[in-house]
Amino acid sequence: MEFNVGMFVVFLMLAASLGVASYVGFLVYRLSKDSQRQSNLMLKALVKSTQDMRSFDTKINLVQETGMQSLTFQKKAFDHNRILVLSMNQQLKSIQKMLDDGSHNSAGKVAIKCVRIVTLFVFDFG
Repeated sequence: MEFNVGMFVVFLMLAASLGVASYVGFLVYRLSKDSQRQSNLMLKALVKSTQDMRSFDTKINLVQETGMQSLTFQKKAFDHNRILVLSMNQQLKSIQKMLDDGSHNSAGKVAIKCVRIVTLFVFDFG
């Protein structure tokens, strides 16, 4: 059997091209695996970001709802205090009128009115 140099060169080139093709295939596989890993990391980060945004939205809605409840309570308290002040003002005017009359019977009425005013003040503002 004779050694054919041409066939040996062809065989060597075929082996080299097969080796290069295998190496390129390995690189492509490794890069695709890395890119898949990176895309998985990006998807996880995106999902986490979306969950954080939903959580933030829920917290903002809760703060807004609490603020509206507080505002409603403040309006009710303001109206209640305004009514109390008007009532006390009317009673003070009534006391002033009784004191200006100067009759003996008005002293008892003035004392009763004063007790009512103090009671209102203590129970509502105390």
